[in-house]
Amino acid sequence: EIFLIFGEEPQSFEPTYKEILQRISSKSRHEVMHAIYGVFKNGKDSYKGKVEIIKKDGSHALIEVQSRVVYDKNGNAISLVGTTQDVSLQHHLEEKLRSEGTLLRTVINTVPFRIYWKDLSLNYLGANKLFIKDANLKSEDEIIGMNDHQMPWLDEANTYQRDDKKVIQTGVSKLDFEEHVREENGTNRW
Repeated sequence: EIFLIFGEEPQSFEPTYKEILQRISSKSRHEVMHAIYGVFKNGKDSYKGKVEIIKKDGSHALIEVQSRVVYDKNGNAISLVGTTQDVSLQHHLEEKLRSEGTLLRTVINTVPFRIYWKDLSLNYLGANKLFIKDANLKSEDEIIGMNDHQMPWLDEANTYQRDDKKVIQTGVSKLDFEEHVREENGTNRW
């Protein structure tokens, strides 16, 4: 497996600490050396981390390393034994999702509509900035887990929950309707 991760022929090198360290990118090499030194110095039993490596063809990959310390009969740490796994694709997909999530969040917060989403129990999972403002909240975090009976619109809570339940059951969104909103100063607007 280690040879495959590095893009090498089986048994083409001896997978020692020194050999592996030479194949780690300069970006990760210092972190790895520091972490392993810390494992031995601080008497930890294991090391787990992500490391950028350089493959035979010059490309870079991200591997996850999990290792444990091996002790001699006198209790002295003598080596690390562990496993490696190529997590490059997973890392790339996570970055892509994060980027797409940021783009989606930007779009949701710039449209001139109030947008919210709830779980099947009708508790809020999130909302855009306009909706948060109408709810007289300061951030989206405040709405998460709340339901309409905990919001400023107590008089309409049952209606909103009935409407949302219908949307969940039918899959048909309720769009383009007007309602009044009470401002913090007590005035109403449509």
